Amino acid sequence: MSKKLSLLGLFTAFLIVTAWIKIPTPFGVPFTLQVFGIILSIYFLKKDAWKVVLIYVMLGMLGLPVFAGFNAGIATILGPTGGYIIGFLLATVVAFLPFEGILRGILALIIIYVSGVLGLIMRLDINLIKAIQIGVLPFIVFDVIKVVLGYYTYVLTKKYNIEIVK
Repeated sequence: MSKKLSLLGLFTAFLIVTAWIKIPTPFGVPFTLQVFGIILSIYFLKKDAWKVVLIYVMLGMLGLPVFAGFNAGIATILGPTGGYIIGFLLATVVAFLPFEGILRGILALIIIYVSGVLGLIMRLDINLIKAIQIGVLPFIVFDVIKVVLGYYTYVLTKKYNIEIVK
């Protein structure tokens, strides 16, 4: 039990740090490493990944500066990028599906993008094409790379018997 709690805390902290690594963009959605943190949580923690993301979201809603750019609060969740944060939580459902490998990460990424695009449409009052242009296209190559790196990080830890989660 204490090992599981430690892992949840470790992955939550890692997710927070990945949110703080932020490169602003002119269209409002920053480049961050959050997707990498989500993907690693899904691969390593499997069905417990949702707990990490829920803790992360709750900490942010309580006012701790855990979101991208050290943001916090319900206003961030209700803002233009809030759809992505909700998508992070929704993406963890892929851990319950029978898919393995990179496909699991790609499905998680699709869920994040759909939720993020819907948030942009609702909060910025823009059309679908514009939302995809600012919320998906600039990020897709880098996010697919994050999925591949996350998967191979997981595979290599298994190959070399590095025990993170048992």
